[in-house]
Amino acid sequence: MEVILIRHGDPDYENDTLTERGHAEARALGESLRDAQIDAIYVSPMGRAQRTMEYTARARGMEATILPWLHELDGHFGGGRWCWNVPGPETLERDSLPGWLDWHEGSPYGTLMRPQWEELARSFDALMAEYGYVREGFRYRVERPDTSVIACFCHAGVILTALSYLLNWPLPLVYSHLSYDPTGVTRLAWQEMDGYATPRAKTINDLSHLARMGEPWRSK
Repeated sequence: MEVILIRHGDPDYENDTLTERGHAEARALGESLRDAQIDAIYVSPMGRAQRTMEYTARARGMEATILPWLHELDGHFGGGRWCWNVPGPETLERDSLPGWLDWHEGSPYGTLMRPQWEELARSFDALMAEYGYVREGFRYRVERPDTSVIACFCHAGVILTALSYLLNWPLPLVYSHLSYDPTGVTRLAWQEMDGYATPRAKTINDLSHLARMGEPWRSK
């Protein structure tokens, strides 16, 4: 089982679509994924994710399924700040590192993000269960092995928050140490042993497809 998490292209947030550069990025991504194994495509209901997905879907002749829970999270916790953009030196100005289960305690965005983290975890686990992987504790019980590759087109906040849950990393550490660029690609492969599986990151925020973009796009 493999899951591909893809952020939308360079956004026009005001109109919830892509900029000219974003379309170029999405086109390059679609070309790079034309012949890759992808068995199902899921997408956020938001316009910028759907515009990005369309290039890949057209290149492959596939239809996408909209999943409402892939909608961007509410990371705005005041003062015009978004939790996944808080600088690491600020987050880590503390005596001890946050834990995976108690990261929300003492975090300025803990009250905002904890319920969203939990809901995203439940939704992702429900999707994985459809493919035969049922969450038990920190790993997945394999009810039926599956070789499918699914692609999810969504948003930086969704992807980073999902990685916290799937890789068992405290959310503030993910936000502090990982960046996520437009059309960044993360690949997670489920490693199986003795009837259980855990996801392993093959790539995180891969942007190699942008080499397909001609000037002036590459110069940004």
